Formats: sequence, structure tokens, C-alpha cells
Amino acid sequence: MKFSGILALPFVCLPAGAAWSVAGSPGHPGSLILDAAQLIPPAALNCALVVLLALMVVWYWRERRLDSQRTAHGKLYSLGEQMTAGRPPSEGLKMLRAVLPDALKITEVRLYLHDRGSKTLLRLIEDGLPEPVPILTDDPIGLREQAVAACFGNRSLLAIPDTRRSPFFRGEGVPEHPRSAMFVPMFAQNDLVGVLEVDHAEKVRHFGQEEQAVVQ
Repeated sequence: MKFSGILALPFVCLPAGAAWSVAGSPGHPGSLILDAAQLIPPAALNCALVVLLALMVVWYWRERRLDSQRTAHGKLYSLGEQMTAGRPPSEGLKMLRAVLPDALKITEVRLYLHDRGSKTLLRLIEDGLPEPVPILTDDPIGLREQAVAACFGNRSLLAIPDTRRSPFFRGEGVPEHPRSAMFVPMFAQNDLVGVLEVDHAEKVRHFGQEEQAVVQ
């Protein structure tokens, strides 16, 4: 489809084969009528449309990802407020398992509480499951337990994107451990009270700085 526009210039250089005509009246300068199809090659127009479409797709996916992140962070902040409302640990674990897997794209949540009397970390479990062995903070047994104890002893976050490349998980069977894990120290004001563990069972998971800050 061709369209025409009016270009009012005293002089103009026309492309080879361009259609033109002069319109005017006596005593008035003429206007040059150009065939626009000769000024914009079809290949260039198609290329511009493809680039515009690609930019729109990138913008859409970027906005969608940002909306997802904002929603996830909102859930985490709301969860944090609820967790500080003096709820029992068992109820807090249920809340964590209800929110964190979707917000952080993980598959498992574990919660360990510090017992000052026995100097151990006790893993909270759901009703009906066997009681796990306490983790000695000074001399933990087991590689996963060593990672929990290291997080607790250093009072700092420990992120392991790939457990198969981590010294904490070498030497034991792969199936019984997650593929990626993050261990987060839990504080009540300035008192260290336990460790939060979040895992992905099958995928390598790089926990970004923003995710680490939100969880802490």
C-alpha cells in the first residue's frame, strides 16, 4: 500500500525512479508530491517493526518479573511481621512453609532452635514424624549438620548454590542432600535463637543479595 505526503522544500534530491509532481497555482510556490514507498525501503521498515516488537516483548517480561518480585517481597515482609508477633515456633514453621517455597522458588524449609541448656540445635518437625537427632553446636555430626552449626557459630548467612561443589556436603551420598541451600541465622533482638534453612532439592540455586537481605 502506498501513501503520499507533502514536502514543502525549494530543492530536493529524488531517489532513482521516485514518482513526483508539482502542485501549485499562479503566483504561489509549488509543493513537491513524493511517493513515500520510494523513501522508506520495505526491508528497512520490516526490520524496524521487528526491533520494536522485540523491545515490547523485553519490556513486558521485565515488568512481569518485577511485579513477581514485588509480590514475593511483600509476602516476605508480611511474614516477617507475623513471625514477630509472639507466635509458637510450630505455628511459625507452618507459616514459613506456606510462604517461602513460592516466594523464593525453593522446595523445602527447615527450622532449628537453639537449646541453651544442652548447647544443641533442635530441628522443628511436623506432628507424627520421628524426632531428629539434635545438632551439637560445638561438635556437629554429619555434613549438613556442620553447615547448620557453621551458620549458627559464625552468626552469619551461609549460601550454597551447588552442594556438589561445597566442602560442607562432600563425602556423603547426593540423594539425601538438597542441590542448593541457604542457612540464615535467626535473632530475637540481639539474641541468636536458631537457624532457618531453605533448600532446592534438584536445581542449582543462586540466592541473590536482595533475596538474602529480605530473608534476614
